[in-house]
Amino acid sequence: TWQGEIWNFSTPEFFVVDDFEDYNDYPPDEIWSTWIDGYGVPTNGATVGYPNPDWNQGEHYVETTIVHGGSQAMPFFYSNTGAAVYSEGERTFAVPQDWTKHGVTTLTLWFHGTTGSTGQLYVKVNGVKVSYDGDAGNVAIPGWQLWNIDLVSSGLNLQSVSSLAIGMDGNGAGGTLYFDDIGLYAVAPAPPNEWRIADGADDVEEAVDTGSIDMTSGDLELPYENTGQGNPQIIGVRFTGIPIPKGATITEAWVRFQVDETKGGTEAVNLIIEGELSLDAAEFTDTVGFNVSSRPTTTAQVQWSVPNWTTEGDQGPDQTTPSIASIIQEIVNQNGWAGSAIVLMFRDNPANP
Repeated sequence: TWQGEIWNFSTPEFFVVDDFEDYNDYPPDEIWSTWIDGYGVPTNGATVGYPNPDWNQGEHYVETTIVHGGSQAMPFFYSNTGAAVYSEGERTFAVPQDWTKHGVTTLTLWFHGTTGSTGQLYVKVNGVKVSYDGDAGNVAIPGWQLWNIDLVSSGLNLQSVSSLAIGMDGNGAGGTLYFDDIGLYAVAPAPPNEWRIADGADDVEEAVDTGSIDMTSGDLELPYENTGQGNPQIIGVRFTGIPIPKGATITEAWVRFQVDETKGGTEAVNLIIEGELSLDAAEFTDTVGFNVSSRPTTTAQVQWSVPNWTTEGDQGPDQTTPSIASIIQEIVNQNGWAGSAIVLMFRDNPANP
Protein backbone atom coordinates (compact mmCIF):
# COMPACT_ATOMS: atom_id res chain seq x y z
CA THR A 1 0.00 0.00 0.00
CA TRP A 2 1.24 3.48 -0.88
CA GLN A 3 0.66 6.17 1.70
CA GLY A 4 0.81 9.93 1.55
CA GLU A 5 -0.13 12.72 3.85
CA ILE A 6 -3.17 13.95 1.92
CA TRP A 7 -4.15 11.05 -0.27
CA ASN A 8 -6.73 8.35 0.07
CA PHE A 9 -5.27 5.34 -1.69
CA SER A 10 -7.63 4.20 -4.43
CA THR A 11 -5.71 2.05 -6.92
CA PRO A 12 -2.03 1.36 -7.55
CA GLU A 13 -2.14 3.86 -10.41
CA PHE A 14 -3.11 7.10 -8.67
CA PHE A 15 -3.65 9.08 -5.50
CA VAL A 16 -6.80 11.06 -4.79
CA VAL A 17 -6.28 14.76 -4.14
CA ASP A 18 -10.02 15.47 -3.99
CA ASP A 19 -12.90 13.37 -5.28
CA PHE A 20 -15.47 15.63 -3.56
CA GLU A 21 -17.13 12.69 -1.80
CA ASP A 22 -16.45 13.85 1.77
CA TYR A 23 -18.39 17.12 1.72
CA ASN A 24 -21.87 17.52 3.20
CA ASP A 25 -24.30 20.23 4.22
CA TYR A 26 -23.11 20.67 7.80
CA PRO A 27 -20.28 22.70 9.37
CA PRO A 28 -17.38 22.40 8.89
CA ASP A 29 -17.75 20.07 5.91
CA GLU A 30 -19.51 22.31 3.40
CA ILE A 31 -17.64 22.34 0.12
CA TRP A 32 -17.24 26.12 0.22
CA SER A 33 -15.54 25.86 3.61
CA THR A 34 -12.67 23.98 1.96
CA TRP A 35 -12.70 25.49 -1.53
CA ILE A 36 -12.72 29.21 -0.80
CA ASP A 37 -14.48 31.23 -3.51
CA GLY A 38 -15.15 34.91 -4.14
CA TYR A 39 -17.56 35.50 -1.28
CA GLY A 40 -16.61 38.88 0.15
CA VAL A 41 -13.91 39.41 -2.49
CA PRO A 42 -15.27 41.78 -5.19
CA THR A 43 -12.50 40.97 -7.65
CA ASN A 44 -13.24 37.22 -7.51
CA GLY A 45 -16.41 36.28 -9.38
CA ALA A 46 -16.55 32.61 -8.34
CA THR A 47 -19.20 30.81 -6.31
CA VAL A 48 -18.36 27.28 -5.19
CA GLY A 49 -21.34 25.06 -4.42
CA TYR A 50 -25.03 25.76 -4.73
CA PRO A 51 -25.66 28.89 -2.66
CA ASN A 52 -29.28 28.22 -1.72
CA PRO A 53 -30.09 24.50 -1.92
CA ASP A 54 -33.67 23.47 -1.21
CA TRP A 55 -33.26 20.80 1.46
CA ASN A 56 -36.90 19.75 1.09
CA GLN A 57 -36.27 18.94 -2.56
CA GLY A 58 -33.19 16.87 -1.81
CA GLU A 59 -30.75 19.53 -2.99
CA HIS A 60 -27.28 19.99 -1.52
CA TYR A 61 -24.30 22.34 -1.70
CA VAL A 62 -22.57 19.78 -3.94
CA GLU A 63 -23.74 18.46 -7.31
CA THR A 64 -25.18 14.94 -7.13
CA THR A 65 -26.43 14.38 -10.67
CA ILE A 66 -23.68 15.59 -12.99
CA VAL A 67 -20.80 13.55 -11.58
CA HIS A 68 -17.82 11.80 -13.10
CA GLY A 69 -17.12 9.28 -10.38
CA GLY A 70 -18.77 8.49 -7.08
CA SER A 71 -21.85 10.49 -6.19
CA GLN A 72 -20.69 14.11 -5.81
CA ALA A 73 -18.96 16.81 -7.84
CA MET A 74 -18.13 20.48 -7.26
CA PRO A 75 -20.38 23.04 -8.98
CA PHE A 76 -18.52 26.20 -9.94
CA PHE A 77 -20.40 29.34 -10.99
CA TYR A 78 -18.41 32.26 -12.32
CA SER A 79 -18.87 35.74 -13.73
CA ASN A 80 -15.92 37.98 -14.58
CA THR A 81 -17.99 41.14 -14.80
CA GLY A 82 -18.16 44.39 -12.87
CA ALA A 83 -15.40 44.46 -10.27
CA ALA A 84 -14.62 40.76 -10.80
CA VAL A 85 -11.54 40.28 -12.98
CA TYR A 86 -11.13 36.54 -12.37
CA SER A 87 -13.03 33.64 -10.80
CA GLU A 88 -11.28 31.14 -8.55
CA GLY A 89 -11.82 28.54 -5.87
CA GLU A 90 -8.80 27.66 -3.73
CA ARG A 91 -8.08 24.82 -1.35
CA THR A 92 -5.34 25.29 1.25
CA PHE A 93 -3.76 22.20 2.78
CA ALA A 94 -3.25 22.37 6.54
CA VAL A 95 0.04 20.53 6.13
CA PRO A 96 2.07 21.17 2.95
CA GLN A 97 2.09 18.10 0.73
CA ASP A 98 4.95 16.38 -1.06
CA TRP A 99 3.85 15.63 -4.63
CA THR A 100 7.21 14.21 -5.68
CA LYS A 101 6.67 10.84 -4.01
CA HIS A 102 6.09 7.58 -5.87
CA GLY A 103 7.13 8.95 -9.24
CA VAL A 104 4.13 11.24 -9.66
CA THR A 105 4.29 13.13 -12.97
CA THR A 106 0.74 14.25 -13.66
CA LEU A 107 -2.07 16.11 -11.93
CA THR A 108 -5.46 15.24 -13.39
CA LEU A 109 -8.70 17.19 -13.31
CA TRP A 110 -12.05 16.20 -14.78
CA PHE A 111 -14.30 19.09 -15.81
CA HIS A 112 -17.80 19.25 -17.25
CA GLY A 113 -18.81 22.28 -19.27
CA THR A 114 -22.19 23.82 -19.95
CA THR A 115 -23.55 25.40 -23.09
CA GLY A 116 -22.63 29.07 -23.31
CA SER A 117 -19.78 28.98 -20.79
CA THR A 118 -16.75 31.06 -21.78
CA GLY A 119 -13.26 31.88 -20.53
CA GLN A 120 -9.86 30.29 -19.99
CA LEU A 121 -9.63 27.46 -17.49
CA TYR A 122 -6.55 27.26 -15.27
CA VAL A 123 -5.17 25.74 -12.09
CA LYS A 124 -2.71 27.21 -9.62
CA VAL A 125 -0.30 25.19 -7.53
CA ASN A 126 1.22 27.28 -4.75
CA GLY A 127 -0.04 30.34 -6.62
CA VAL A 128 1.69 29.44 -9.89
CA LYS A 129 -0.79 29.39 -12.77
CA VAL A 130 -0.99 26.65 -15.39
CA SER A 131 -3.52 27.34 -18.16
CA TYR A 132 -5.61 24.63 -19.80
CA ASP A 133 -3.79 23.48 -22.93
CA GLY A 134 -6.85 22.29 -24.81
CA ASP A 135 -9.39 24.29 -26.78
CA ALA A 136 -10.69 27.06 -24.51
CA GLY A 137 -14.14 26.48 -26.00
CA ASN A 138 -14.29 23.04 -24.38
CA VAL A 139 -15.82 24.68 -21.30
CA ALA A 140 -19.01 24.97 -23.34
CA ILE A 141 -19.19 21.21 -24.03
CA PRO A 142 -21.79 19.56 -21.75
CA GLY A 143 -19.77 16.43 -21.04
CA TRP A 144 -16.92 15.21 -18.87
CA GLN A 145 -13.42 15.96 -20.16
CA LEU A 146 -10.02 15.02 -18.77
CA TRP A 147 -7.21 17.53 -18.32
CA ASN A 148 -3.78 16.00 -17.74
CA ILE A 149 -1.43 18.58 -16.22
CA ASP A 150 2.26 17.80 -16.72
CA LEU A 151 3.98 18.45 -13.40
CA VAL A 152 7.46 17.49 -14.62
CA SER A 153 7.79 20.37 -17.07
CA SER A 154 5.77 22.87 -15.06
CA GLY A 155 8.68 24.18 -13.01
CA LEU A 156 6.55 24.03 -9.87
CA ASN A 157 7.87 23.34 -6.38
CA LEU A 158 6.14 20.03 -5.76
CA GLN A 159 7.89 19.08 -2.52
CA SER A 160 5.82 21.49 -0.46
CA VAL A 161 2.39 22.04 -1.98
CA SER A 162 0.29 24.20 0.31
CA SER A 163 -2.51 25.29 -2.04
CA LEU A 164 -4.41 24.25 -5.14
CA ALA A 165 -6.77 26.57 -6.99
CA ILE A 166 -9.10 26.16 -9.98
CA GLY A 167 -10.21 29.23 -11.87
CA MET A 168 -11.44 30.95 -14.99
CA ASP A 169 -9.80 33.92 -16.67
CA GLY A 170 -11.18 36.27 -19.31
CA ASN A 171 -12.80 39.68 -19.24
CA GLY A 172 -16.56 39.15 -19.28
CA ALA A 173 -16.23 35.36 -19.06
CA GLY A 174 -19.01 33.53 -17.30
CA GLY A 175 -20.86 30.27 -16.96
CA THR A 176 -21.09 27.10 -14.92
CA LEU A 177 -18.59 24.25 -14.66
CA TYR A 178 -18.43 21.05 -12.65
CA PHE A 179 -15.20 19.54 -11.32
CA ASP A 180 -14.49 16.03 -10.10
CA ASP A 181 -11.77 13.47 -9.44
CA ILE A 182 -8.58 15.47 -8.96
CA GLY A 183 -5.73 12.98 -8.79
CA LEU A 184 -1.99 12.42 -9.04
CA TYR A 185 -0.57 9.82 -11.43
CA ALA A 186 2.84 8.35 -12.09
CA VAL A 187 1.75 7.77 -15.69
CA ALA A 188 -0.75 10.17 -17.27
CA PRO A 189 -4.04 8.36 -17.92
CA ALA A 190 -5.24 8.21 -21.50
CA PRO A 191 -8.34 10.32 -22.13
CA PRO A 192 -11.41 8.16 -22.71
CA ASN A 193 -12.68 7.80 -26.23
CA GLU A 194 -15.98 9.60 -26.69
CA TRP A 195 -18.24 9.66 -29.71
CA ARG A 196 -21.44 11.63 -30.09
CA ILE A 197 -24.30 11.31 -32.52
CA ALA A 198 -22.96 13.25 -35.48
CA ASP A 199 -26.13 13.69 -37.52
CA GLY A 200 -29.84 13.98 -36.84
CA ALA A 201 -30.42 10.97 -39.09
CA ASP A 202 -28.26 8.81 -36.84
CA ASP A 203 -30.86 8.45 -34.09
CA VAL A 204 -34.27 7.10 -35.07
CA GLU A 205 -37.44 5.61 -33.68
CA GLU A 206 -39.07 2.49 -35.14
CA ALA A 207 -42.74 1.82 -34.41
CA VAL A 208 -42.98 -1.78 -33.22
CA ASP A 209 -46.42 -2.41 -34.74
CA THR A 210 -45.91 -0.89 -38.21
CA GLY A 211 -42.14 -0.77 -38.62
CA SER A 212 -42.27 2.86 -39.72
CA ILE A 213 -39.09 4.85 -39.10
CA ASP A 214 -39.14 8.37 -37.66
CA MET A 215 -35.92 10.18 -38.56
CA THR A 216 -37.10 13.70 -37.75
CA SER A 217 -38.18 13.50 -34.12
CA GLY A 218 -36.62 16.17 -31.94
CA ASP A 219 -36.05 13.69 -29.12
CA LEU A 220 -36.12 9.97 -28.35
CA GLU A 221 -38.76 8.30 -26.19
CA LEU A 222 -37.63 5.13 -24.42
CA PRO A 223 -39.44 2.85 -25.26
CA TYR A 224 -42.96 4.27 -25.77
CA GLU A 225 -43.95 7.24 -27.87
CA ASN A 226 -46.82 8.13 -25.55
CA THR A 227 -47.25 8.27 -21.78
CA GLY A 228 -47.84 4.86 -20.23
CA GLN A 229 -47.27 2.02 -22.66
CA GLY A 230 -48.75 3.57 -25.78
CA ASN A 231 -47.07 3.08 -29.15
CA PRO A 232 -44.06 0.92 -28.27
CA GLN A 233 -40.95 1.64 -30.29
CA ILE A 234 -37.34 0.60 -30.75
CA ILE A 235 -34.63 3.24 -30.65
CA GLY A 236 -31.64 3.00 -32.97
CA VAL A 237 -28.53 5.13 -32.55
CA ARG A 238 -25.57 5.09 -34.94
CA PHE A 239 -22.05 6.18 -34.01
CA THR A 240 -19.67 6.77 -36.89
CA GLY A 241 -15.91 6.73 -37.28
CA ILE A 242 -15.15 4.34 -34.41
CA PRO A 243 -11.41 3.55 -34.84
CA ILE A 244 -11.25 0.67 -32.37
CA PRO A 245 -8.79 -1.98 -33.62
CA LYS A 246 -10.02 -5.50 -34.24
CA GLY A 247 -9.83 -7.60 -31.10
CA ALA A 248 -9.06 -4.68 -28.79
CA THR A 249 -10.01 -5.42 -25.19
CA ILE A 250 -13.02 -3.35 -24.14
CA THR A 251 -12.90 -2.80 -20.40
CA GLU A 252 -15.71 -0.28 -20.07
CA ALA A 253 -18.27 1.29 -22.36
CA TRP A 254 -21.55 3.08 -21.86
CA VAL A 255 -24.02 5.48 -23.43
CA ARG A 256 -25.23 8.65 -21.74
CA PHE A 257 -28.44 10.47 -22.61
CA GLN A 258 -29.61 13.97 -21.76
CA VAL A 259 -33.18 14.54 -20.58
CA ASP A 260 -35.13 16.60 -23.10
CA GLU A 261 -38.52 16.50 -21.38
CA THR A 262 -40.30 14.70 -18.58
CA LYS A 263 -43.73 13.09 -18.74
CA GLY A 264 -44.70 12.76 -15.10
CA GLY A 265 -44.09 9.03 -14.75
CA THR A 266 -43.12 7.46 -11.45
CA GLU A 267 -41.89 3.97 -12.36
CA ALA A 268 -38.65 2.71 -13.82
CA VAL A 269 -38.49 1.67 -17.47
CA ASN A 270 -36.79 -1.63 -18.21
CA LEU A 271 -34.88 -1.87 -21.46
CA ILE A 272 -32.72 -4.31 -23.40
CA ILE A 273 -29.68 -2.94 -25.22
CA GLU A 274 -28.24 -4.78 -28.22
CA GLY A 275 -25.75 -3.99 -30.93
CA GLU A 276 -25.88 -4.52 -34.67
CA LEU A 277 -23.54 -7.37 -35.55
CA SER A 278 -22.00 -6.00 -38.71
CA LEU A 279 -18.64 -4.75 -39.90
CA ASP A 280 -19.95 -1.29 -40.78
CA ALA A 281 -23.48 -0.44 -39.68
CA ALA A 282 -25.41 1.11 -42.56
CA GLU A 283 -27.17 4.45 -42.33
CA PHE A 284 -30.79 4.42 -41.24
CA THR A 285 -33.49 4.94 -43.83
CA ASP A 286 -37.20 5.67 -43.59
CA THR A 287 -37.94 4.16 -47.00
CA VAL A 288 -37.65 0.60 -45.70
CA GLY A 289 -39.85 -0.61 -42.86
CA PHE A 290 -38.40 -2.22 -39.75
CA ASN A 291 -35.01 -0.75 -40.63
CA VAL A 292 -33.84 -1.03 -37.02
CA SER A 293 -35.26 -4.34 -35.79
CA SER A 294 -34.40 -6.22 -39.01
CA ARG A 295 -30.67 -5.77 -38.46
CA PRO A 296 -28.60 -8.71 -37.17
CA THR A 297 -28.00 -8.34 -33.45
CA THR A 298 -25.23 -9.28 -31.09
CA THR A 299 -25.64 -12.27 -28.84
CA ALA A 300 -24.58 -10.02 -26.00
CA GLN A 301 -27.38 -8.04 -24.41
CA VAL A 302 -27.46 -5.65 -21.50
CA GLN A 303 -30.50 -4.96 -19.34
CA TRP A 304 -31.04 -1.42 -18.15
CA SER A 305 -33.54 -0.45 -15.49
CA VAL A 306 -33.95 3.25 -16.17
CA PRO A 307 -35.08 5.26 -13.13
CA ASN A 308 -37.69 7.94 -13.52
CA TRP A 309 -36.16 11.05 -15.06
CA THR A 310 -37.61 14.12 -13.37
CA THR A 311 -35.43 17.05 -14.40
CA GLU A 312 -34.92 18.40 -17.91
CA GLY A 313 -31.28 18.71 -18.87
CA ASP A 314 -30.01 15.98 -16.54
CA GLN A 315 -27.20 13.84 -17.96
CA GLY A 316 -25.76 12.04 -14.98
CA PRO A 317 -25.65 8.51 -13.57
CA ASP A 318 -29.40 7.98 -13.98
CA GLN A 319 -29.07 8.76 -17.68
CA THR A 320 -26.04 6.48 -18.14
CA THR A 321 -26.41 2.87 -19.21
CA PRO A 322 -24.72 0.00 -17.43
CA SER A 323 -21.52 -1.13 -19.10
CA ILE A 324 -22.10 -2.30 -22.66
CA ALA A 325 -18.52 -3.55 -22.98
CA SER A 326 -19.72 -7.06 -23.86
CA ILE A 327 -21.70 -5.71 -26.82
CA ILE A 328 -18.86 -3.61 -28.19
CA GLN A 329 -16.43 -6.48 -27.61
CA GLU A 330 -18.52 -8.83 -29.74
CA ILE A 331 -18.65 -6.27 -32.55
CA VAL A 332 -14.92 -5.52 -32.65
CA ASN A 333 -14.01 -9.21 -32.39
CA GLN A 334 -15.56 -9.94 -35.80
CA ASN A 335 -13.28 -11.09 -38.59
CA GLY A 336 -12.98 -8.18 -40.96
CA TRP A 337 -13.71 -5.48 -38.41
CA ALA A 338 -11.56 -2.48 -39.27
CA GLY A 339 -13.13 0.31 -37.24
CA SER A 340 -16.25 1.93 -38.62
CA ALA A 341 -19.88 2.65 -37.70
CA ILE A 342 -21.68 0.98 -34.78
CA VAL A 343 -25.44 0.83 -34.20
CA LEU A 344 -26.99 0.26 -30.78
CA MET A 345 -30.65 -0.59 -30.24
CA PHE A 346 -32.81 0.08 -27.19
CA ARG A 347 -36.11 -1.76 -26.76
CA ASP A 348 -38.60 -2.73 -24.10
CA ASN A 349 -37.71 -5.74 -21.98
CA PRO A 350 -40.72 -8.05 -22.41
CA ALA A 351 -39.67 -10.14 -19.41
CA ASN A 352 -39.79 -7.07 -17.19
CA PRO A 353 -42.00 -4.44 -18.84
